[in-house]
Amino acid sequence: MNSKQIIERNKVLEKHALLQEEYNRLCNNKKLMTQDEWEKLESRKKSLLLEIDNCKAQEKLYDEQIQSEFPNNFNLQMLKSEEVMQLLNCSYPTLKAYVEIGMLKPIKTGKNFMFVQDDIYQFEQTYKGKDISNYKKALLVYNELIEKEPS
Repeated sequence: MNSKQIIERNKVLEKHALLQEEYNRLCNNKKLMTQDEWEKLESRKKSLLLEIDNCKAQEKLYDEQIQSEFPNNFNLQMLKSEEVMQLLNCSYPTLKAYVEIGMLKPIKTGKNFMFVQDDIYQFEQTYKGKDISNYKKALLVYNELIEKEPS
């Protein structure tokens, strides 16, 4: 996938998010309406659903293209810090410690960090069964693993 296609895919993802946000806002609309206003609202919701389905279809095509280029099930889905904390069942300070130590390598996007889902999977596999419950223990385990790696 070239950079132009990646930009196009990101635009589709962004459009999908905006459409979904508008649809959710319309669904949560509690204001009193005339029959005409209600019909317009329902019509807009239907058109939004069609556009959302179109975005999903485009996303699926891009994902299939990525899968064909990375046949080893490489997953490029990005996760927010909050999602990673939920997956790893850890707090923000713990996640920050994993990043500082070098156990996780996030991508900085503005003020936030994003994590590649496959990196989280690899993290889970690498540190499975090891005590990394605090900074000192995590650093010890990380250093032990680094020492064992062949140069």
